[in-house]
Amino acid sequence: GVEKEMSLRKQSKCDVCDGTGGAPGSKMETCSTCKGQGKVVQMQRTSLGSMQTVVTCADCHGRGERASKKCKHCGGDGVLAKNVNVKVKIPAGIDNGQSIRLEGYGETAPHGGGSGDLYVRAHVKPLKGFTREGYDVYTQAEISYPQAVLGDHIEIETLDGVLKLAVPEGTESGQLIRIKGKGVQHLQRSSRGDHYVKVKIRVPKKLSRDARKKLDELRGEL
Repeated sequence: GVEKEMSLRKQSKCDVCDGTGGAPGSKMETCSTCKGQGKVVQMQRTSLGSMQTVVTCADCHGRGERASKKCKHCGGDGVLAKNVNVKVKIPAGIDNGQSIRLEGYGETAPHGGGSGDLYVRAHVKPLKGFTREGYDVYTQAEISYPQAVLGDHIEIETLDGVLKLAVPEGTESGQLIRIKGKGVQHLQRSSRGDHYVKVKIRVPKKLSRDARKKLDELRGEL
């Protein structure tokens, strides 16, 4: 997990009028258009005759009251566009493309409306040498032919740093060795996935005479 800071431009509450849309010191008065109801009745003529519809009052925007004097900073809207910095806590185990919801950090609605939510989509940078599948990670390690036959302990890079890995006798090329609990942490949990090491046997292209002779002697036994 990590904490990141991001900058974005969005509709935010006016700092001068605190989102009311009224100039500092102005009083809130009952809307004369809707008489404080926040709604007005409109008449529409159609081919079937006149129809009544109830709509939100355009003067007070449904609040039933309005400021006696508009805020000059936001023009009476109560909001204006500005740059804000947001700190985002990214949980351990998040995968590429997953989103984090920040409640109340979205755009603010005008005329005293509330704020929506902000959704931050995570883009996870790949780590060289590591492949992720779900909560498991995969790496590759090269060993020599004698190490594969006789077994050995080798050092490998994990998410927690360098670790000694036991290579069992008779390991075959392409075999996966599992390290339990060394993968990616599960979201909302303390448990972790596993780390799988794919073994590749290194075959030398050139051999000394002595090494070739010893391999010839072992040819019949292997």
